[in-house]
Formats: sequence, C-alpha cells, structure tokens
Amino acid sequence: MGDSVGTEAASRASSVAAGQDEGVRLDDATLVARARDGDVASFEAFVRRYQRPIFQLALRMLGSHGDAEDIVQDCFITVWRRLDHLETDAAFVGWLYRMGTNACLNALQTRARLTGRVIRPRHRTRVRAGGRG
Repeated sequence: MGDSVGTEAASRASSVAAGQDEGVRLDDATLVARARDGDVASFEAFVRRYQRPIFQLALRMLGSHGDAEDIVQDCFITVWRRLDHLETDAAFVGWLYRMGTNACLNALQTRARLTGRVIRPRHRTRVRAGGRG
C-alpha cells in the first residue's frame, strides 16, 4: 500500500509540474523549456496537446489512418530526441508542423518510388497562425 501512495504522489507532482492540475494550462514555450530540461510530464502534456492536430495534418496529406499514425509517432520521437537543437522554445509549434509536413512529403515520395507513379497530397495543407491547422 505504501508503494501505491508514493506512486500516486509522484504522479500528482508530475502532473502539477506539467501544469495539468487545478485548471492550470502552461503555454507551449514553458512546456518545451521544461521538456528540454528532462521533464517527461511536460513533454507528455505537449504530445497530448498536439497529437491530434499533427494526426489530422498527416491524414489530410496521406489519406491513410495507419500512415498518419506512423507519421505522428515518428514526429514526436524525433522531437524528443532533437529538443536540444531547437534554438527558441516559442518556435516549437512551427518546427513540429514543419517536421510533420516534411515527413508526409517523404512518405509520398516513397510511395511514388514504390508504385512508379506520382502521388500528390490529397489536399493543400494550410497551418493557421498559432500552429493549429
């Protein structure tokens, strides 16, 4: 029983650190800065915030749920590995969308090579200011 209390307390502390408790919503730059410092809970909060928009971007471009899911997973793995390369925390969302778009374009090129035909994105992709498409 002591272990579960300790685990619950650690989980709660992690949630508070990521700004997920008591209605607090940390801005993207703060989450990125904390994630860069190794705060996994902040990175998880960021993934939850942008997983769906990046999935929708990939789905619009690729037309396949499975391919879109793969792109999202690859993007966030790459983001975690390359956080230290980002110079400005506030530029993170644009970086994430550019990474997702490039991954989709690469997937389309791979499809074209494998099938021998040119495949264009299904829809034009536009990203609104603030990073939400």
